[in-house]
Parts: sequence; structure tokens; C-alpha cells
Amino acid sequence: MLKNGFWNAGQLLQEASKQAEARSSHYDLAADYWMGEDWTDYEKRIKDNIGRASNFVNNGKTSNYITVTCKDPKNYCKKDPIDGKQIGGYAWDYNGWTGKYGHITMCDPYFTLGTFAETVDKINNWKKTGENSKLYQMENYQTTGQFIVHEMMHLHSTYDPEPLITDIKLRVVGKAPPYAYGPYNVRRLAAGPKFPTKGDYGAALSTINSDSYTMLINSAFWWEIVGRLPGVSPEDSGVAPPNSPLLVFPRVSVANTSDFSIASVDSLLAQEIDLYFQKEDAPTPNDTPTPTPAPSDVPTQDQNACHGIGGDYWVRSRDVAAQNVVDFCGQTELEKIYNANSVNELKLSVRKLHGDSQTPRDAPDCVGRFTNAVIDGCDGADSLNNPHNYKFGSTLTTADGWEYKMTPLSQQVNQVSCDAQYKFFFDSFEIRGKNLPDALFGAEGEGLKKQIEGCGALTFWNFERTPDDCCFQWYAAGNLPIGTQACIGRALMSAGGSSIGRCWGIGKRQGEQNHQVNNKRQVNTTRQVDSIDSWPGYGDEGRHVFRNPPLIGRDNIDAWPGYGDEGKHVFKNATRQ
Repeated sequence: MLKNGFWNAGQLLQEASKQAEARSSHYDLAADYWMGEDWTDYEKRIKDNIGRASNFVNNGKTSNYITVTCKDPKNYCKKDPIDGKQIGGYAWDYNGWTGKYGHITMCDPYFTLGTFAETVDKINNWKKTGENSKLYQMENYQTTGQFIVHEMMHLHSTYDPEPLITDIKLRVVGKAPPYAYGPYNVRRLAAGPKFPTKGDYGAALSTINSDSYTMLINSAFWWEIVGRLPGVSPEDSGVAPPNSPLLVFPRVSVANTSDFSIASVDSLLAQEIDLYFQKEDAPTPNDTPTPTPAPSDVPTQDQNACHGIGGDYWVRSRDVAAQNVVDFCGQTELEKIYNANSVNELKLSVRKLHGDSQTPRDAPDCVGRFTNAVIDGCDGADSLNNPHNYKFGSTLTTADGWEYKMTPLSQQVNQVSCDAQYKFFFDSFEIRGKNLPDALFGAEGEGLKKQIEGCGALTFWNFERTPDDCCFQWYAAGNLPIGTQACIGRALMSAGGSSIGRCWGIGKRQGEQNHQVNNKRQVNTTRQVDSIDSWPGYGDEGRHVFRNPPLIGRDNIDAWPGYGDEGKHVFKNATRQ
């Protein structure tokens, strides 16, 4: 199982390294999500660290050495769980005269993890049973390869000559902070909350945190399989479920030396493990003394932990959320769900951190705090990544001991439908979609248009929103030179689409196929699922969802330039009679 995990780690690293070199759109969004919006300031560090780890596993041309084992002579793996924590594995290394020597020990939890094949089986089963939300939650992609990658990021052979990659602690006032392990805390390290001290989060810390690399590398790999960024579940609080231990991964590094000894490693590991098993509420030497005897989980200043622009859960309408807040703050339930089974489904909650009898009616400036911080304090004023002002939610913890929280519950699935066919002198295409990332797609399809223009001379471009459509948010159409159908599909993917639809091949109409049966020509006239004739608005004019008629006529030669209106003739030479 160790060998299989190392092989899986190689696949994860190889795909991530390839995408980092190419600066793929998927990699860019994953890095922004898991490393922080300022990740481009550290792009070379990230790329080089991933590249060195990939090169070690996949190329083997190195003077470095890594030993992976399950042997645990000091029984660190058997250490009784403390405060819900258990060792998942540990690593140590030293830099000798002839090379860098790394040692990884995997503990019992490693051997409960799934392989790639088992994870793919789970993916197929979720698709079959309609459990699509599980496809987009990073917590469901833990594999043996992921654990190996985490430990490899700690080693000299990976990070040298960049700074040491360790396990960063989140900045939390008044108690021992948690390590940035797992999707929730890694995302929190990357995106916030907005601490008053600059440098408490973002890429400066994420790029020296091992699990931040693990999440980024995992995303780059699995996105290519499921077609979407695996992110943080809306219900993930960063706390291990009951009877499920929180795994920790201690590591130590011995300084450059020719006088290396196992005893020195054992001493350092013992000290490090004691630190990792420190109780969450235990005081730490670096804690700033609180001037008042306030409870330890009450911050000295308001802290707004934004969920961040990303993932698959958001509230479509800002105004609907604001109206829900007004209702919520005027009643006595501590949490309440609004707009069930709609694109604006959300949960609001409020509580006094130390006062169980308090209700939303008692919360100071309840409407104002929700509106100004939780709704508008995180997602607005970003015309590139969030031009439609969707609301992703946050948790506001105030200095007077109140917590205000909004959690979007509606999964906004990225879905597209694409069809193209040739019409004598050009390929005509029509595309529909919803929930493509605005940073790639554009506020009004500008990103899609730019990508399609890379396929050839684009004419008769038409883009419009379709609010009356049952299934999609927008419609785009146009003409390109013959033979560009496959390019249209690739352009759609580059603009953030989850698939290429039926835009593939050389441009032939796919609606009808000829078959030779018993030496007779028979025509299959069955409509395909993605066939353009089966869309609302075709074959049944009563279901037409476009507010403006398309600019392109369907198979109508009179609508072409040069036909039906000689004054608009575009041919340089007169047509022959």
C-alpha cells in the first residue's frame, strides 16, 4: 500500500506540475482558492516546489533520498489521542554531504485511505445516484497519494532553496490556534478572516504550509476528472466529526551536518509531537494578554471570516438575502433556513457566545451587522471575479461576544450545452450555460467570446441573458470557418465550462446518422439529448425563451449576406448565373 501511495502521489504531482508550467485556467483558480488571491506574488515558489517534488517521484534523476515506511520504533504512531488528535504520519530529514535524506513514516490512519481506483468508483457512484454535491467537496478526495504528498512537501528535497515548508497555525486570539490542516482551515489561511495585522493570511503563509500545497495539487488533479473545483463543503467547520480523530503530521529537520545521529532526531520529534498534541484551549507563550477577563473565544476586535468567492455554493440575489435578514432579526429562532429549494436558499444564525438565552431580537445592530459585514463586507466591489454581486457568506464574530453567520445552501452547478454544425461556407454554433466562473467567462460573455475568437474569424456573434429559460442563464451564437467545431468546445472549456457538450469533431451535424442495415440505407431520426432541436425554443415555438430573436436564421439561405438583398452583397466577384 505504501508503493501504491507513492505511485498515486507521483500522478498528483505530475498533473499539478504540468498545469503550473502551462498556467492553465484550472490551476489559476485553484491557486487563488487554496493559496490566496495574492498567489501570483509567489508563483515561482509554488511552481518550483511542486516541480521538485514531481521530479523526484517521476524522473528519479536526483542525488536525494526518501525512505517511506510503516516502521515506528519509538511508537509515536501508537500515542493515545489527545483532545481528538491522532498522528497520521510524521517526517524528518537532514542535509548530508552527499545529498538530502528524507524519512517518512505513515501511521495506521494512512492504511484506511482509498486508492485512486476506489475514489473513481465513488465518483461514478455519486453521479449514478445523483449525489453531485459530493463531487465538489475536497474532503471526499482523501487518498494514500495525498498523504504522501503532504509529507513530501516538508522535506529538503522539495522546498530547498525556498523557505522551509511547515504546518502553519492560524491566528486566533486567546487560545492555542489550530493548524492549517484540511480544506476548511487551509481555505481560511488563504482567504481570511480579515485580521487587523497584515500578513496573518494569504499566500505569504500558504506557500510555506504543507496542506495548502496538498489541497492545490489535489484540486489540479481531480478537477480534470470531475470538471469542477473541489472546494470546502458549506457544512465544514474544520472540526473533526464525532469519533473521527483530527490527524496531525509532526515533522522535524536536522541542520546541515556530517555528525548526524538518530538520537538527535528522536529528541526533536518528541518535543514536536508534544506541541502538536497541545490542547486547543491551552495558553501559548505568544498569546497577547487580554486586558479584560473576556472569554477566550471572544476577539478583541470584530473578525469577519469570509467564505470567499469560489466553490459551488452562493446566494444569487443580494437583495433577497438582505430581506431575509430583516425577517430573521425580528424573530427568536437562533437559526433559520430561507428560500428552500431555490437558487437563493440560505441559512442565517446568530448567537451570544456566552449567553444561551439570547435571541436574534437581542443581538446589537442585528440587521446592520448582517448587511454591512456578512452580506456586503466580503463579496462586493469585485467587478472581475464577482460582477453580479453573488453572496458567498461569512461568519462575523464581534468584540462584544456575538456571532452572525450566513451559509448558502444552494449548489450552483456549472452546466453547459453546446452544438455546432456546418452550413455550406461556415460552422454555426449555439451554446447555453449557467454558473461559469465570472473571472473566466466575463460579466456578459466577454471571456467566452475572446476564447472563441481564437478559433478563427467570428461573425454574427450574439450573446444574451435568458431569465425565462428553465435550465440555463445565457445563450450565445455565431459563425466560424468550417472545421472549427472542436475548437469551439475547447474554447468553452477555457472560458470555465464544465464540458464541451457536442462541440467536438470536424463540424458535421450530429442530429442524424445513416446506418447500413441489411444492405438498405436507413435513417436514424431519433433526437439526441444535446441536439439543438431538443432545446426549448426549437421545434416548439411556444416554448421559445429568447426575448430577442437570434441574429442567425436556421438553414435559410436568404438570410446570408449576398442573398435576398443585392445591396448587401459581400462577394468581390459577381455570382455566375
